[in-house]
Amino acid sequence: MPCHDFYLWGHGYTDSCIDLSHDIRLYTSQILLAVTSSHLPWTGVAGFGLIGCSRGGAIAAEFAGYFPNMVNSLDLLAPAGLVRKERLATQMRLLEIGPFLLPSSILGKLVMKRLSRPLFENGANESASSEKEGERKSRKTKAQASPKYPHVTVAETMKWTMQNHKGFYTSFMSTAMHMHGTGQLEKWELLRRRENKTLIIAGSNNPIVVAKELYEDAREALGDKLDWRVLEGAHGITIMRSKEIVDALCESWQIRGSVSDGQSLAMKEVM
Repeated sequence: MPCHDFYLWGHGYTDSCIDLSHDIRLYTSQILLAVTSSHLPWTGVAGFGLIGCSRGGAIAAEFAGYFPNMVNSLDLLAPAGLVRKERLATQMRLLEIGPFLLPSSILGKLVMKRLSRPLFENGANESASSEKEGERKSRKTKAQASPKYPHVTVAETMKWTMQNHKGFYTSFMSTAMHMHGTGQLEKWELLRRRENKTLIIAGSNNPIVVAKELYEDAREALGDKLDWRVLEGAHGITIMRSKEIVDALCESWQIRGSVSDGQSLAMKEVM
């Protein structure tokens, strides 16, 4: 199965568009640039599958709502977009008034310092109740960024990004201001126009994208077009529960096989 993997603007090895607002117009252009840059006919009659995680889930959902016939399968992993406003009240307030109260240099240092710590601390790394306290602490401090590179942790990856990617802060702040993680119910209702169901996978212990709240709002927006799954974990389920996620995707796509035997299965489109 062909896979087209790309980073959002200003993330990973992708440049930042510092002179443009990071809103759905910019990210729509990025998705279209990605699929049309390939020699494969991604936008043909069959369309393509789209996977989005966290804020990328909000972007993927909005894109699929605007282009229902282009996206034949939509899979959202712990997606933003329907987060209850009270969950992000402090962060949203900072984004609104911070630029007016603090010089950009000071605000930038405060935001980058905050990003050097786990974004989802309270309950974000909870695991099974039978797991010992020492094991939970070890798991929290040594969360792997990728099974392929077990020596690289999430914290180290974020630290490297902030130190080496000069455009990351600009893209992060602009995306946070223009791609809201809350109050997108009306835009998600557009997903009902799609022929296929939308798969949403949530973490049972996520303190921001709360599974119960996400299910209630997604059910209201999608109705019977919702395919709902919950995995044990928090916002890092894409790392800690990768096997279960791939199995759920294969089931949703009606593909035989899993990753239980150590074989990797290519995903469709990853953000």
